Amino acid sequence: VMGKSSLEMCVAGIYELYDIPYTGASAVALGNALNKWIAKSLFVAHKIPTPKFLHMSEGEEPPHRLNMHYPLIVKPASEDASIGIDNNSIVKTRKELKARVEFGHRELKQAAVDLALLVPY
Repeated sequence: VMGKSSLEMCVAGIYELYDIPYTGASAVALGNALNKWIAKSLFVAHKIPTPKFLHMSEGEEPPHRLNMHYPLIVKPASEDASIGIDNNSIVKTRKELKARVEFGHRELKQAAVDLALLVPY
């Protein structure tokens, strides 16, 4: 909707408000799935295996000691359909990690909760 992934849940919400049948996930499910921090926190809370993750807000630097091993995958926290993911999303060093986090904040202009850091498990 208007180029914003975060608004896709609103379409389902309008259908629900007007009792219009539709296929797919509910507005709540779409909202939870779009926010990787919420989705992954729910997985952890319900003991569903998920890669380790770290959330980094704008201006926050990656910690020097991560409880993860490279290579890492840096993904936008609130995008859909692989938006913001390319070959540079795979980082192998702290320097690459810092650069990719800064790219996400600068180019994707996400709100307060910005990037999720994921690793294969």
